[in-house]
Amino acid sequence: MLIFSRVPALSRLGFLIVFILSFSVVQGQDSVSVQRYQKEELKREIEELRKELSDTRDDLALIQQKDTVRLRQRIDIYLAVVIGTAILLGFFMNWVGKRAVLEYIREYAQETINKGIEKIITKDWIAEKVHDKAQEPLKEAMAQLKKNFKEDAEKELKKMEASVQKYEQALKELTGKKSSLEASKASEPEDKEQLQSFMEGLKTVKEEEDYTARDWFWKGKDEEVRGAYKESIESYTQAIRLNPQNDSAWNNRGLAKTNLGQHQAAIGDLDEAIRLNPQNDSAWNNRGLAKNNLGLYQEAIEDLDEALRLNPQNDAAWNNRGHTKSNLGRYEEAIEDCNEALSLNPENYAAWNNRGSARDILGQYQEAIGDLDEALRINPQNNSAWNNRGFVKNNLGLYQEAIEDLDEALRLNPESPNSYAHRAYSYLMLDQLEKAEEDIVKSQSLDNTYPPGWYYLGLIRQKQNRMKEACKAWKKAVELGYKEAQEKLDEFCKES
Repeated sequence: MLIFSRVPALSRLGFLIVFILSFSVVQGQDSVSVQRYQKEELKREIEELRKELSDTRDDLALIQQKDTVRLRQRIDIYLAVVIGTAILLGFFMNWVGKRAVLEYIREYAQETINKGIEKIITKDWIAEKVHDKAQEPLKEAMAQLKKNFKEDAEKELKKMEASVQKYEQALKELTGKKSSLEASKASEPEDKEQLQSFMEGLKTVKEEEDYTARDWFWKGKDEEVRGAYKESIESYTQAIRLNPQNDSAWNNRGLAKTNLGQHQAAIGDLDEAIRLNPQNDSAWNNRGLAKNNLGLYQEAIEDLDEALRLNPQNDAAWNNRGHTKSNLGRYEEAIEDCNEALSLNPENYAAWNNRGSARDILGQYQEAIGDLDEALRINPQNNSAWNNRGFVKNNLGLYQEAIEDLDEALRLNPESPNSYAHRAYSYLMLDQLEKAEEDIVKSQSLDNTYPPGWYYLGLIRQKQNRMKEACKAWKKAVELGYKEAQEKLDEFCKES
């Protein structure tokens, strides 16, 4: 037993088997020669067993990579081999204790193997194997989750990118439209359509609460072009609130106020526009227009002179200065300014209208008709041109044609005192006194400071043989600056 204690477990097993088998062979044979043969045969079997044991030892080294079930299977195979070998050797044993020896071998081999297994299959080893096995489905689940998340994220990202591209494209188109609008006055029909298209695009990408100062400015511009002056003033006010340094917003709000007849308030806005940007020729032009409407003709011309000094290509300023000169009775100079405006912009219908009006006053009736025809060709919605052409036709004695033109002027602007007065004259000359009376009353109810209206009223009263009232009307016309009425006073009202 001392020998066994100094030998490793598997080596002791091999030594024990050799010892026992040698003892058995000696004790079970009849002759020396047979015993030697049997001994050699047993040695060979033992060598094979040793080889098998060596293979088993190698198999045990694989335990770290195999699971417990396969290890147990390997152990059963090993035991089967050992037991089978022992049974085979039992045929060569002929003694009573062979079963005890085999049982001892079995128990010893089992004990030795168990100890080897215990050294290898520790709690840490099992925990590691279980942990690794448990991690595998978790890793697979995480990998699938990441894959799904990535796919979903990519889909959402593509949707977002598509939305961003759509927005950027819309913004790019709007920016292009805005740039082209900034280079124009948005006064022509095609510019109006362009401006409306811009506003429709703006509404698709923004709500009003998100409008910038520039957005409010262009909203005001769109409303101004459509004639919605009150709404445009509100929009320009919002633009000014967000950016008080925007001289263009002050300028445009001033112009909108002028269009509503708020000339003094308009001058206040235009003063601020000029203060912020003295180089803004449009603001000088618009302030000149407001002053003209207030009868401040000389001040108006000074503003318009400055506008033209800053920008000699400003056809609107040339036209406005011509109109102001007409109001001062400088008709030849007015025609020259209108000529300059038309050389710069042949589509300036206001210049055609104003030149036609100046030519009418100078008695150039056919030339005046030609100019007014051109103004109406460019802008058939210009009630002023319809009114002026009707007035010129009255001077030519074309009273029925004059009525037709004045009907159109009143259709476009039912609140025009001038058109009612001129149509009253047409009816008077056609001896339709009742209609003439209705029109002159309507004209004076709208504006009793229009000089020709008082002159025509005097003519109607003269026709009705109401000379006292006629003289009173003509006197009023003279007081308002209508010089032609003085001739009537001199001829028919000497005593009064």
